[in-house]
Amino acid sequence: LNPKTALFFAAFLPQFIDPAGSAIAQSVLFGGAFVAIAACTDTAYVLAAGLAAPALRQSQQTSTVGRYLSAAVYFGLAAFTAASGARSSR
Repeated sequence: LNPKTALFFAAFLPQFIDPAGSAIAQSVLFGGAFVAIAACTDTAYVLAAGLAAPALRQSQQTSTVGRYLSAAVYFGLAAFTAASGARSSR
């Protein structure tokens, strides 16, 4: 029911629909495949978070470690962005 997801389906999926076949059936098939893949990946994220939660709760230094880990991720993303350079519009 998310309008952004509906916009994505309306804008992205039609380019993969074969005009010779049923557009409705193909749309439902592609949408169903997207939902199935999203459910699998979201389930993996939840299970991974569930496994990591006890270890993160156990440590008293979680907030310090978490802050340094977050800072390292942001610095890594900034370095990657700076190193990738600008794209030309040609």
